[in-house]
Amino acid sequence: MTDAQGAKRPKGRTLVEFGELSTAERKLLACAAAGDVADFGNVRPESVNDANKVRGAFIRFLALGGDEDAPVHETGVQLQGAWVEGAFDLDGVETKGGLYLVESAFEAAPVFRDSRIRGSLTLSGSKIPGLLGDRLTCDSSLFLTSKFVTAGEVRLLGAKIGCNFECSGGTFRNEDGDAISADGIVVAGDVFMDDTFKATGDVRLLGAKIGGDFACSGGTFNNKNQKALSADRIDVAGDVFMNDTFKATGEVRLLGAKIGGNLVCRRGTFRGKQDETKDNQKAIVMQGAHVDGALLIDKITIEAGMIDLSSATVSRLVDDSKTWAKGVMLDGFVYNTISGEAPTDAKMRIGWLDKQSEADSGKDGKGAEFRPQPWQQLRKVLREMGHYEAAREVGIAFEQRKRECGLIGQVPEISVGQALRAVGGSVYGKTARLLHIGYGALVGYGYRPLRLLMIATVVWLVFGGGYFAAARWDGAFVPSTQALFSRYGERCGLPAHVRWTDCKAIRLEYPQFYPLAYSLNVLLPVGNLGQEGTWRPETGTWGGRIAQFAVWFETLFGWMAGLILVAVVSGLAKRDE
Repeated sequence: MTDAQGAKRPKGRTLVEFGELSTAERKLLACAAAGDVADFGNVRPESVNDANKVRGAFIRFLALGGDEDAPVHETGVQLQGAWVEGAFDLDGVETKGGLYLVESAFEAAPVFRDSRIRGSLTLSGSKIPGLLGDRLTCDSSLFLTSKFVTAGEVRLLGAKIGCNFECSGGTFRNEDGDAISADGIVVAGDVFMDDTFKATGDVRLLGAKIGGDFACSGGTFNNKNQKALSADRIDVAGDVFMNDTFKATGEVRLLGAKIGGNLVCRRGTFRGKQDETKDNQKAIVMQGAHVDGALLIDKITIEAGMIDLSSATVSRLVDDSKTWAKGVMLDGFVYNTISGEAPTDAKMRIGWLDKQSEADSGKDGKGAEFRPQPWQQLRKVLREMGHYEAAREVGIAFEQRKRECGLIGQVPEISVGQALRAVGGSVYGKTARLLHIGYGALVGYGYRPLRLLMIATVVWLVFGGGYFAAARWDGAFVPSTQALFSRYGERCGLPAHVRWTDCKAIRLEYPQFYPLAYSLNVLLPVGNLGQEGTWRPETGTWGGRIAQFAVWFETLFGWMAGLILVAVVSGLAKRDE
């Protein structure tokens, strides 16, 4: 093809090829040369006429720079309220400037595959049957905002946007597939799918890289029984907002996502996939996600499904008691602190862990799928935050849960253990569980060592009172020195029944019997108060025989309590094992 001056040009690159221009095209031609917006109306047209009809091929001609007879200003092609007839195909080409095509109706899906837009690409308020923009390079921003409507897929696979990607207030409908398919897209600035944004179909951003924020506040993502937002491996340098009136019907997936700021879901509404034939349907999936800032997930509404935080990592957790739906997955979830107004009381937090599945929480009593990490993580964080009592209560509940689901008393997987399992594994298990119960009762599994001191004090006083009663009314205690019997027998009342502890004759040369001191001497595994070695139970009386059993019990208790206390204080009895 040749232009008016006879210069050769590719097909579609000369003005003469377009023949007689419509009224709208003549206006666009003049405005493109002047750098003005060709305004055909401030609303999107519902029908075509000579005053708004612009051929897509003619827009392409101008977008590529026109020719000598149709010069184009460096601002690019700008129009409003046009009816774009036929194909608008920029496949593999580079425009002279930006494209401002707003409030217009397109008969065919515009094509931007492998093209480069030198400036912004603005389709705000326009209606298109789809968009093909794989590997598009847009030097500035891409605008699909302000009542933008598409009835087909918007494809931006591998696209590169030099500034923002804005879809605020746009409507994207593709019920049988993807509403937006932008896997691998790179956006230097922010991505906006907020305000009154509506998508029917999956919004795909797998492996996308966003240099700023990803804002979905007030957006509606609807893909019932499917994925509403697929953002696996997305990399966002700033914050992600799914808050306020955000609503997702379908699964929100952030597997392996990297978020440099906060993930804000506060006051968002999530409704996971609905499939009555399957269990564990998910509303939010964050397996392996990493959030450098806070996960703000308080005041949200989970209408159906549950939250999967398996192996996710966040710096701060902000939630509330109503956040978590039944079935939440917490195994491997790591957080450094619980902040904001999030509750830190043990009752709520244990209830949170119990919202895991029956198998994961251990409430099924089987233990085969019990997940200990969420308990250990919660205890660690509460302790580091200074909530020591809450951390102790969580630790105690964890030990009790381990026993309830049969993890206490398991026979070790060694050769000796195999023999024990064959011969008396059940005895081993029952003994271990019994000792575990005693360990919990005495020192709260190592979290309450002062309890043992209180129990020991009670044992000391009760047994001291018992020794006093036995000595006073039954003469149950006699001197350990045999020579005193012949020397002071008559003076102390022998051969009749005698209470040696009341005999005043021996007090000048023999230590007096003090029941509380005797009880303490028996109880303490170390030290000597001079009572146990000088007095002994008289087993010839009923009171003496009972006192002897009491001494044995108190001695055993003293040694056991001492060993446990030393082990707890020294750290030999580790709470994590």
